[in-house]
Amino acid sequence: MGKPSDTTKRTTITLPANVYEGLEQWAESEGRATASLAAFLVEACVRSKFPKDFSPQLSVNLTPATVEGDRDE
Repeated sequence: MGKPSDTTKRTTITLPANVYEGLEQWAESEGRATASLAAFLVEACVRSKFPKDFSPQLSVNLTPATVEGDRDE
């Protein structure tokens, strides 16, 4: 693996099995990697918590309906 970038960092998280399975299903339904979706969600939450510290390049509304999914099944 290459040298870590100064603009990105890695971390490891531990999730309950059922939460991970839900994350996997969500990622699969959107055609993306589980890690990619997890990174997006963490970034969106941190940006939401500290809006003054981040440019508005990522605008996400994390209402319960958004998190639960607004798709027809």
